[in-house]
Amino acid sequence: MNWKAWARATAIRCVRTFCTTILGVFTMGKLVTEVDWGATLLAAGSATFYIFILCLVAGLPEVDRDPAFDDFLDDIDRIAEERTDEDRRDGSEADHAED
Repeated sequence: MNWKAWARATAIRCVRTFCTTILGVFTMGKLVTEVDWGATLLAAGSATFYIFILCLVAGLPEVDRDPAFDDFLDDIDRIAEERTDEDRRDGSEADHAED
């Protein structure tokens, strides 16, 4: 994985989440002086932290993966299909053996 691209995309996503959360709390019909800024910043920070963890665990679709990783995933899919085909054949042979 291209770590620089991932870090950049994650930073952009985190900043957008932070700003969106602040705007969401701010636009609830209150004046700037009536907003509980401590709670607002805590909510925005928490949402940003959760988004960062989500990006870390699940990855980002906009960041290209390493081609070797894609090959690895293709191999896993191929092996799973082969095993499924073998299980189907074994199951149909067992059905015929019972007859």
